Amino acid sequence: MDLKLLQTVLDDKDTRREYFRHDFEMWESFYFKRDQAGFHLDWNRSLEWYNDIILVGFRGSGKTTKVQNFVAWCLLYSTEPYIIVQSYEDTLSSAWVREVAKILMNPAIVEDYGCIYPLNRKIEDLAKGGQSSFETTNGCKIESRGIGGTIRGANAGNKNGKKTRPTLLVLDDIDVTKSVANERIIEQNYDKIVSETMGALDQTRRRIILLWNVINEDGVVPRFRRTFADTWDIFWQPLIDEHGDCVWPERFTTDIIEKLRSEGERAFGQNYLLIPFTGGDTIIKRTSIKYATEMPAGARRVIGIDPAFSEKTGTDEMGIGMTWHVGVNKYVQIMEGLSGTEKDEERFCSYVEWLYKKWNVSMIVVEENNGGLILARMLKKRNLSVMTKKAIKDKVTRLREYEGCFDRGEVFFLPGTEKGVDQLLSFPHGAKDDRVDSLVYSFEKSGGIAFGRA
Repeated sequence: MDLKLLQTVLDDKDTRREYFRHDFEMWESFYFKRDQAGFHLDWNRSLEWYNDIILVGFRGSGKTTKVQNFVAWCLLYSTEPYIIVQSYEDTLSSAWVREVAKILMNPAIVEDYGCIYPLNRKIEDLAKGGQSSFETTNGCKIESRGIGGTIRGANAGNKNGKKTRPTLLVLDDIDVTKSVANERIIEQNYDKIVSETMGALDQTRRRIILLWNVINEDGVVPRFRRTFADTWDIFWQPLIDEHGDCVWPERFTTDIIEKLRSEGERAFGQNYLLIPFTGGDTIIKRTSIKYATEMPAGARRVIGIDPAFSEKTGTDEMGIGMTWHVGVNKYVQIMEGLSGTEKDEERFCSYVEWLYKKWNVSMIVVEENNGGLILARMLKKRNLSVMTKKAIKDKVTRLREYEGCFDRGEVFFLPGTEKGVDQLLSFPHGAKDDRVDSLVYSFEKSGGIAFGRA
């Protein structure tokens, strides 16, 4: 772009809108001022050329944000009249769609394009987490689906009053730890996407964007990668290239990389070098389990709760973990689980309150799922300090974030935690995992900063 045109784009809204119609890269840079690595430019070209794409990038590579921005751009210019976002669980795809809505409500974008997000919807609705689809004022639609749902027969009206089938399918978080552990589930999900989901798209103009975080050697995405290797654009982007150089040094400095490595080589290999998990291994080894004979003095105490209120039989027990934080060290006490099938929230709250007062606890961290929000409100009514944590990541990923703490010998188990230790050592292949999650949440230290919702 010559300097005169650049200045006009910067100064004139109408010129800017028309120019950005054909340049997603400039659009994104202008409104979001994002730092771009070299590999981002390759992703941009593929997106703009409307190819089918598989994006595999290291954690923090920005692939999800990139595609969410692209989808917002498509909605602004009506290039994709009907977009489906699909994940393994519908909660994940719903959150994805809400992020797109927030992009469209960016003040700078609203100033230039007007608000194409429906005027009868409010940003408060997004915060509640209840919205999974919306139609724009310029005649487009975006909708979220879980892999268990169906899009067969799905259609939407456009601005000309005609019906259209989905034109763009975004697949993100299709593979999760529990799904890739079972070959039957992998085959079932793969066949459903290929035969049903892809078949429901507008075949004259359909395109697919598939995002993947490396989990296992097998899965839906690895099978897509093998099947469409010759016809799709496939990007495989680890943080460190074949020469040992960081591909995004502006964002990932040497110090940051060393810190990431310190959290455990296996987690670093999977998340940043794209080395898949081969299966069979547990995350925490018995050699990393250390014990302490007494509780430390002068510690910050945090209770973590993995709730499981349900009327269904066979539901998980409610895990309760308590951690004493002394410097970098963590002293863990995992309580006996309580059955969630009894639906006795008051009994459970009374027990937690007793623990809270007995040990002078600083904070209670409750997972939001499975009745967690209700439980948090009940505990707050007892004048307890409570915060909630939304379980966006899967259980394996959550534990691996603390793998380095075990490797460095910073975790000590207090007497009476044998059942919790047994569950930890068998995870993720054991029958129960409630105590594992409660331990992870008890590791949280807010430091006075609200990391969740009360």
